[in-house]
Amino acid sequence: MAKEYSNIPALNDLIEQAVGTIEQGRKDGLVEMIKNSPTYILKASPNHKETRYRVGEQLVTYNAIGADGKPVKETYKDGKANVESNSVILRNAEPIKNKDGQEVKGFYEKDGTFVPDQEKGIDVLFNEYVSNVDFVKTNYGVQPKEEWQKGVKLQPSYILEIPSEMKDVTIKSNSGAEIKLTGGDYVVIDSKKGKVSSVHGCERSWLNKTYVSLEEQLKTIGATA
Repeated sequence: MAKEYSNIPALNDLIEQAVGTIEQGRKDGLVEMIKNSPTYILKASPNHKETRYRVGEQLVTYNAIGADGKPVKETYKDGKANVESNSVILRNAEPIKNKDGQEVKGFYEKDGTFVPDQEKGIDVLFNEYVSNVDFVKTNYGVQPKEEWQKGVKLQPSYILEIPSEMKDVTIKSNSGAEIKLTGGDYVVIDSKKGKVSSVHGCERSWLNKTYVSLEEQLKTIGATA
């Protein structure tokens, strides 16, 4: 039975073809990319000072600051995720910035929502999201702890651009999470040891903030070696 990666059959076929190509050891036009900066990793615990990192609480994922100056939530489930005993918080290294290029300050409420307050705020807004222990150990090679650690994806990701004519796209991850996208956004296919380990979505505006071309990175490493 074919796997359902997307709500659009034509895109689902493209993803299935890409998965097959990767598992046959080929790229066939797919772009290999890796995370362009470390991801910060924290095991959820009832001992954390921050409520949103505690087991039994809720974390809200924010992706950007909108034109109105308000934080923009992840679209899936309004950005809200329950923090469980096997949860791990992943955080981008760079904070979210406003239109003036400043890091966004404010306060986190108990329910995980962020209230901007550039003058009096004591918290800085980051792109944070909830994963789990097995995913982090497999993909980052890190045993999550109750203090922040740095991790880098061990394997490259393969990037598939969603055709421009496709609208109202939903991409479903292995864990059942869904993200709403549109034509020009991307499907990210992760692999480990030649096998596809996860399929997820990435908004166009976030691709170059999160990933860098593996080919370009290898050139950079070679030039500085």
